[in-house]
Amino acid sequence: ENSVSRPQTYGRVLGKAMLTVVVIYFMVATWGYIGLAGNVTDGSITAALTGKVSTGGLAAANLFCASAVLVSFPLQFLSAVQVLDTIFLDPIEETSHPRTYALKRDGLRAFVVLCCAGL
Repeated sequence: ENSVSRPQTYGRVLGKAMLTVVVIYFMVATWGYIGLAGNVTDGSITAALTGKVSTGGLAAANLFCASAVLVSFPLQFLSAVQVLDTIFLDPIEETSHPRTYALKRDGLRAFVVLCCAGL
Protein backbone atom coordinates (compact mmCIF):
# COMPACT_ATOMS: atom_id res chain seq x y z
CA GLU A 1 0.00 0.00 0.00
CA ASN A 2 2.80 2.43 0.84
CA SER A 3 4.75 1.73 -2.34
CA VAL A 4 2.01 2.76 -4.80
CA SER A 5 2.22 6.19 -6.41
CA ARG A 6 -1.13 7.36 -4.97
CA PRO A 7 -1.88 5.46 -1.72
CA GLN A 8 -5.27 7.16 -1.31
CA THR A 9 -6.59 5.20 -4.32
CA TYR A 10 -5.38 1.82 -3.04
CA GLY A 11 -8.71 0.82 -1.45
CA ARG A 12 -10.71 1.73 -4.53
CA VAL A 13 -8.36 -0.15 -6.88
CA LEU A 14 -8.32 -3.19 -4.60
CA GLY A 15 -12.13 -3.14 -4.40
CA LYS A 16 -12.48 -3.02 -8.19
CA ALA A 17 -9.95 -5.81 -8.61
CA MET A 18 -11.75 -8.05 -6.10
CA LEU A 19 -15.11 -7.32 -7.71
CA THR A 20 -13.67 -8.33 -11.08
CA VAL A 21 -12.40 -11.60 -9.59
CA VAL A 22 -15.80 -12.34 -8.01
CA VAL A 23 -17.61 -11.69 -11.30
CA ILE A 24 -15.21 -13.97 -13.21
CA TYR A 25 -15.59 -16.75 -10.62
CA PHE A 26 -19.37 -16.41 -10.71
CA MET A 27 -19.45 -16.56 -14.50
CA VAL A 28 -17.21 -19.64 -14.64
CA ALA A 29 -19.18 -21.39 -11.88
CA THR A 30 -22.50 -20.64 -13.58
CA TRP A 31 -21.17 -21.85 -16.91
CA GLY A 32 -19.92 -25.07 -15.30
CA TYR A 33 -23.22 -25.65 -13.49
CA ILE A 34 -25.24 -25.14 -16.66
CA GLY A 35 -22.85 -27.27 -18.71
CA LEU A 36 -22.96 -30.18 -16.28
CA ALA A 37 -26.67 -29.76 -15.52
CA GLY A 38 -26.04 -29.96 -11.77
CA ASN A 39 -24.75 -33.55 -11.94
CA VAL A 40 -21.61 -33.04 -9.83
CA THR A 41 -22.20 -35.32 -6.86
CA ASP A 42 -18.74 -36.02 -5.45
CA GLY A 43 -17.08 -32.60 -5.61
CA SER A 44 -14.88 -33.38 -8.61
CA ILE A 45 -15.85 -31.52 -11.74
CA THR A 46 -13.43 -33.46 -13.92
CA ALA A 47 -14.90 -36.76 -12.63
CA ALA A 48 -18.35 -35.49 -13.63
CA LEU A 49 -17.03 -35.03 -17.18
CA THR A 50 -16.54 -38.80 -17.57
CA GLY A 51 -18.72 -39.97 -20.42
CA LYS A 52 -19.49 -36.41 -21.57
CA VAL A 53 -16.11 -35.67 -23.17
CA SER A 54 -13.40 -37.78 -24.76
CA THR A 55 -10.70 -39.31 -22.59
CA GLY A 56 -8.18 -36.96 -24.22
CA GLY A 57 -10.32 -33.96 -23.25
CA LEU A 58 -10.63 -35.29 -19.71
CA ALA A 59 -6.87 -35.79 -19.48
CA ALA A 60 -6.33 -32.25 -20.79
CA ALA A 61 -8.76 -30.85 -18.18
CA ASN A 62 -6.96 -32.70 -15.38
CA LEU A 63 -3.58 -31.53 -16.69
CA PHE A 64 -4.82 -27.94 -16.87
CA CYS A 65 -6.12 -28.04 -13.27
CA ALA A 66 -2.91 -29.60 -11.94
CA SER A 67 -0.77 -27.09 -13.86
CA ALA A 68 -2.77 -24.15 -12.52
CA VAL A 69 -2.23 -25.31 -8.94
CA LEU A 70 1.47 -25.99 -9.53
CA VAL A 71 2.13 -22.63 -11.18
CA SER A 72 0.22 -20.64 -8.55
CA PHE A 73 1.90 -22.42 -5.62
CA PRO A 74 4.59 -19.75 -5.01
CA LEU A 75 2.03 -16.96 -5.26
CA GLN A 76 -0.14 -18.57 -2.60
CA PHE A 77 2.72 -18.40 -0.08
CA LEU A 78 3.93 -14.88 -0.85
CA SER A 79 2.15 -13.24 2.09
CA ALA A 80 3.26 -15.90 4.55
CA VAL A 81 6.86 -15.63 3.39
CA GLN A 82 6.81 -11.84 3.68
CA VAL A 83 5.54 -12.07 7.26
CA LEU A 84 8.20 -14.64 8.15
CA ASP A 85 10.86 -12.43 6.57
CA THR A 86 9.93 -9.56 8.88
CA ILE A 87 9.95 -11.87 11.92
CA PHE A 88 13.18 -13.80 11.32
CA LEU A 89 15.36 -11.49 9.22
CA ASP A 90 17.05 -8.28 10.30
CA PRO A 91 16.54 -5.50 7.71
CA ILE A 92 19.82 -3.83 8.76
CA GLU A 93 21.70 -6.98 7.78
CA GLU A 94 20.36 -6.61 4.23
CA THR A 95 22.61 -3.59 3.65
CA SER A 96 25.51 -4.45 5.96
CA HIS A 97 25.87 -8.15 4.97
CA PRO A 98 23.90 -8.69 1.76
CA ARG A 99 25.29 -12.16 0.99
CA THR A 100 24.51 -13.49 4.47
CA TYR A 101 21.08 -11.90 4.35
CA ALA A 102 20.33 -13.45 0.94
CA LEU A 103 21.48 -16.87 2.17
CA LYS A 104 19.27 -16.67 5.27
CA ARG A 105 16.31 -15.36 3.25
CA ASP A 106 16.58 -18.10 0.62
CA GLY A 107 17.06 -20.79 3.27
CA LEU A 108 13.99 -19.59 5.17
CA ARG A 109 11.90 -19.54 2.01
CA ALA A 110 13.06 -23.01 0.96
CA PHE A 111 12.24 -24.32 4.44
CA VAL A 112 8.72 -22.84 4.32
CA VAL A 113 8.03 -24.28 0.86
CA LEU A 114 9.30 -27.73 1.84
CA CYS A 115 7.25 -27.73 5.05
CA CYS A 116 4.12 -26.68 3.20
CA ALA A 117 4.71 -29.22 0.45
CA GLY A 118 4.79 -31.96 3.08
CA LEU A 119 8.33 -33.18 2.46
